[in-house]
Amino acid sequence: MAAISKSMMRPLIILLFTIFSVSAVSLNTHWEDQDTKWLTLVLEDILVLKSDSLIPLHYATSTLKLLKVQPSEEAAFAACEAAQKADVTELDNLYDAASITGDLPDCTLPDVSGAKKLIDGVITEITPNGERIYRALRTAERLNIKVNQEAFDKILAEAMKDDNPLNLGWVMNAAALLNKPLTTKYFDKIKNLVAQADEVNKKFLQFEGGLIPTAIAVHGILSLAEKHGQVPALSKEQMILFTNYLMSRKHVSTERSAYHLVKTLGVLVNNHQIVPVTVSRVGPVMSDRSQPVKVAVANVFGLPVEVSDVHVDIVPSGSEKAVKTNLKMKRLDSDPMIWTINADQLPEDNGFVNLNVKIDTKDKRLVGLTSSSVVIKKSDDVTVDDFKIAVVEKDETITGASLKSIPQFSKHKDVFNADVTKRIQATFSVKQKSKSGLIQPHQAFILFKHENGDEVYYTADAQKDGKYIADINLAKSHKDFEGLSGKYTAYLIIGDARIRTPLSWAFADFTVTVPPVAKKEEPKSHRVDYQPKPEIKHVFRKPEKRPSAFVSDTFTFFCLAPLLLLLILWLRIGLNFTNMPASIWTLLFHLGLMALFALYFIFWLRLNMFTTLKYLAGIAAFTFLAGNRVLRAIAEKRKHKTE
Repeated sequence: MAAISKSMMRPLIILLFTIFSVSAVSLNTHWEDQDTKWLTLVLEDILVLKSDSLIPLHYATSTLKLLKVQPSEEAAFAACEAAQKADVTELDNLYDAASITGDLPDCTLPDVSGAKKLIDGVITEITPNGERIYRALRTAERLNIKVNQEAFDKILAEAMKDDNPLNLGWVMNAAALLNKPLTTKYFDKIKNLVAQADEVNKKFLQFEGGLIPTAIAVHGILSLAEKHGQVPALSKEQMILFTNYLMSRKHVSTERSAYHLVKTLGVLVNNHQIVPVTVSRVGPVMSDRSQPVKVAVANVFGLPVEVSDVHVDIVPSGSEKAVKTNLKMKRLDSDPMIWTINADQLPEDNGFVNLNVKIDTKDKRLVGLTSSSVVIKKSDDVTVDDFKIAVVEKDETITGASLKSIPQFSKHKDVFNADVTKRIQATFSVKQKSKSGLIQPHQAFILFKHENGDEVYYTADAQKDGKYIADINLAKSHKDFEGLSGKYTAYLIIGDARIRTPLSWAFADFTVTVPPVAKKEEPKSHRVDYQPKPEIKHVFRKPEKRPSAFVSDTFTFFCLAPLLLLLILWLRIGLNFTNMPASIWTLLFHLGLMALFALYFIFWLRLNMFTTLKYLAGIAAFTFLAGNRVLRAIAEKRKHKTE
């Protein structure tokens, strides 16, 4: 038998299960008091940390109002003061300020004389979107300002041509603020909006963009349906899928997301058309035989709904056939939201079972009455029976005389000696505590733990008769100990999802002697050295050897040779200024010569060859033209003298 691994970490004993409901549209969670407490702390921090920003203050104060939580006096005063000092000459600021003052007690805007003009200005805007129209209408509603409903209906119908889900969601919200006769065309658009939603894993329904577009759209649909007085064009299953998505995002941490989420959950509860019902397990997934199984039936805010009876079908996990059907649950007298069923009505076999819940009610608004289920884990404690251990020579046959029995949770008094010539065998069986039947747990290990903490695991194999055997031949398995001899404590470890309490039992001590193993040299690239590295000292490159001064002087001489030649020739032929023509071209010619010498000088200081040639072309052309005119003037002057 080979070891599983050697590690400084104990493997996970209990199997971890990801529990999914049998029904794809089961709604199994609702808003709880702890969610309110957690979100309240987040929002109160925002009121303090963002007290100078109007938008976060609006979302935070409005969400607290929806949760029926009163902010602290200091935070409320600061938020009110920020709203009263805000520049309300812009619609967005007016909308936020009106929301803050409307949701805080004893807080009003000092001056709203220009509000109506600002709100009516949206009507004349070229392309107002659904959100801007909603803000105008909502602000008018908060400030009790009458608006031209027909004019807003006209621009809202124009905005509805943009069928983006987020824009349509705002259009629905804005339409819900209009008079009922004007809402028909918007109500008929709900079907087109719902058709754009994306289904995820047959469990969620959401719009592109996530929580905020989905919350805005769902709020708009239900608000418009409430105003119109009819059930919206979406199925009960779609409503559950939308609600499932919203509830999966209840642990939001930003004020904007929290506001739209809580606002939408509020309309899911307070409307006369469609109200989702949640069914959730009360208590841990593991059932106690002495306690009844409890299920909460509530709306998304965790409040009781009108229910006459609740029945359940019991379906084992992994099966589609119910083993018990239509079992009646009993309402808990102390809490009308809680329904119970005795644990003895669950199947005898341990494992996971699904309780498919069916709700009877006279409230026609409620949806999700037959689609929800909860998962219950039925488990039991176990005992280890007939545990025996033998340490014999590797070729020796194990008999009853070589096996030593060890009672459960006791430790053998002697220390066993084991080396590469030995073979260790442990046999045992596992029984349920409540009844005598054998079970085969998913995990059964023998663990050898050294004094320094190193561990080696060996699996115990299940036999046909239900017993387990761990057979360890150290002649082959000594490599698992990696050459570490010494005292080891042996543990029996039993774990399974059907076992209430996993077992970890130290049953004996061993003195293990194994051949030393030469340590493999770790590649240098794999080593981690935390010692300080030697200081890096920068060494500058030695300068290249420069030529002697004679070379540079010779080069300079050749560069100056043309100038020297010019001076020599001038001295040779003699300088005669009397023949110089009195003309502007004479001056320009000499200026051109001076410019050429200046360019030649600058070339050696900073210019490159290509830049120099570019300038030289212009100066040379100018000098050539001027020189040509000067020579022509001199020639004409000589001609006049000869005549």
